[in-house]
Amino acid sequence: MRKITLILTMLWLMVVAAWAQEAVINNHIASVSVSRNHIVVVQVFDMTTGGRLTEYYLPIDRRFLMVDVKPRVSCEQKNFEYLNKWNPTASYEDKQGKCGLLPMGPDFQICFGVQRNAQKVYFVTYGLVNMMYSTAQGDVLEYPFINNGRDYAARKAELRISISGRKITDDDLVKELCGADGNVELRDGVIYITPKEGSTGVTTLPYRICFKKGTFPGLPEKNLRLNPFGSQVGPSPDGGANPMLADSFTPEELSSPMMKTNEPKSESGSWGLLDFIEKNPLTSVLIGHGILITLFFLIRKLIKMVI
Repeated sequence: MRKITLILTMLWLMVVAAWAQEAVINNHIASVSVSRNHIVVVQVFDMTTGGRLTEYYLPIDRRFLMVDVKPRVSCEQKNFEYLNKWNPTASYEDKQGKCGLLPMGPDFQICFGVQRNAQKVYFVTYGLVNMMYSTAQGDVLEYPFINNGRDYAARKAELRISISGRKITDDDLVKELCGADGNVELRDGVIYITPKEGSTGVTTLPYRICFKKGTFPGLPEKNLRLNPFGSQVGPSPDGGANPMLADSFTPEELSSPMMKTNEPKSESGSWGLLDFIEKNPLTSVLIGHGILITLFFLIRKLIKMVI
């Protein structure tokens, strides 16, 4: 009997620990503004966290990160303090409102503190260089901006690509070489890439955008032949607003205070179980604890009756 009780207690503690650690990315939007000399990226994470997470990190290939311009992080129109040396073992309190870079093998990780038991929208802005390339067929962009990993798969994701200072047109693209593992649409001068219909738990969003040769002069040349990716970029419809979060930035502008942008509001949706958990993570954990404790004692009582 004691062994059964011990096993049930351990299972209950494991479930509680997993629940408390849970972090859900409700929506992940990556807005990419391409210019001749650099790329500016604004990553938007609509995130619901549990009770144990202290930080979130974004891996960036160190070959491409514009390290002379510090990444910026903000939440609720408040800029995070940049730390020259990020300590992943620091306390939850020491990470609040702070961000920094952490070298990890071939990558840098842009790290920032997150608030526990809350639903928040975090903005991460950084610059990239030397990560596009050119072939005889065109100028290519295919860097994985949506790259969350298994533990933080996004429920929804979208990649937006624009050219700094002007709209993208059909004439800018080698359409037969553009595509994605999902949906690709050119709308009001911006390319929108989204996962396939019905996709859940988005970890990556593979794609390729091929601009006409010479669109971005001076790119490194690669001697390779591109095959069609898959779905093609469709025609650009008339009208429609441009909801891009990232406009044109110079390196000097990147080092200035965080731009003011309108943070997306959470979708109201229906108040089902998932919506309730997302909107009330702390209450959900407490309710879950109560349910688990009740189930524990009920199962224990049933075992006693059987024995």
